Amino acid sequence: AEAIEAYQKAITLMRGSGKHHWAMEPLAGLVRVSLAQGDLSRALSQVEEILGFLETRYTSTGHALDGAVEPFRIYQTCYQVLKANEDSRADAILTDAYNLLQKRAANISDEHLRGCFLNNVAVNREIVEEYEKNRSGELKT
Repeated sequence: AEAIEAYQKAITLMRGSGKHHWAMEPLAGLVRVSLAQGDLSRALSQVEEILGFLETRYTSTGHALDGAVEPFRIYQTCYQVLKANEDSRADAILTDAYNLLQKRAANISDEHLRGCFLNNVAVNREIVEEYEKNRSGELKT
């Protein structure tokens, strides 16, 4: 209950300050609470708002989640909810996450640091692993 209240306050604060893109992180937090509670329909309803926002992902100034502390956790959360609901959009959101992750990694010139970014940050590693698992499954069919 405290987590829900904290996330809702953060969403209200971010929206009130005009930082709608920053509201996506606490909204994803609410989604994770719904998912943890086993409320897949509420989680999906909440994810729909994030997905609507992500449709505007490339703006004149960059990606819609620029400035987010953990943009890949937002993507991962959406993917997990879509997958749990057997929603056909799950693969597309995972692919978007993977492609954005690879694009960000390509901007890291130091090979060691790039490897750390992809392999040592848990959410990044999990996105790569899930994407590769899905791709290998597609190749077998």
